Amino acid sequence: MRRALAHFTERFREHLFSEASAEARASEPEGLLRGESGTAMVEFALFFWPQLVLTLAILQFALLQYGYLIVQQAADLGARAAAVYDLPGSISADDAARRMVARQCAVLAPGVQESTGIEAGTFSGGSTPAEGELSWNSADGKLGFTPARGQQVYALLKEAKTTRAAGEITCDVTFEYVLQIPVGAQFLVGLNDIARGRSSGDYTIWPIKRSGRSVAPWIR
Repeated sequence: MRRALAHFTERFREHLFSEASAEARASEPEGLLRGESGTAMVEFALFFWPQLVLTLAILQFALLQYGYLIVQQAADLGARAAAVYDLPGSISADDAARRMVARQCAVLAPGVQESTGIEAGTFSGGSTPAEGELSWNSADGKLGFTPARGQQVYALLKEAKTTRAAGEITCDVTFEYVLQIPVGAQFLVGLNDIARGRSSGDYTIWPIKRSGRSVAPWIR
């Protein structure tokens, strides 16, 4: 009888202490039990900033690819404008191509802002773009871009040169695309400088060069 009572008392004490220890473990933070206090904060500090830079760089890269597509389209339409433009007494075919390229690239201009440091550009003849130069008539009325936007576009448009050959016209375009995503722009330019083994020193401008062609069988 005494032995049975002692055995029952021992089992009761084991059960009591096991429940108390379980409650104590449940009340403690899981990270403290595993020795992981502050791990989440350290991981955040290590991986958040590289991830942020990478995300901004991807956004800027996507916008840059959009710029390449627009400049390529502008070069193609510029070559076509030079091929079909034939209005005696008006601007030359080269100026017609340059105007068409400027119209297409106007969507890439960041807008007239003093902080950009972009000055008003000039037309190939040396004069500033006239009002309505980048506008056109349509069924809905007058469409196009403001003279201020036109001046900025011509400032960023460094080249729109046409070359005539037998049966075709080529239009070479160089447009200085303004990078607008902070940090992502610097990251892309830095990678480009490392790949080319040089330092551009300008982390806001990315020159885009494209060439377009138009068939012109009447050119000999």
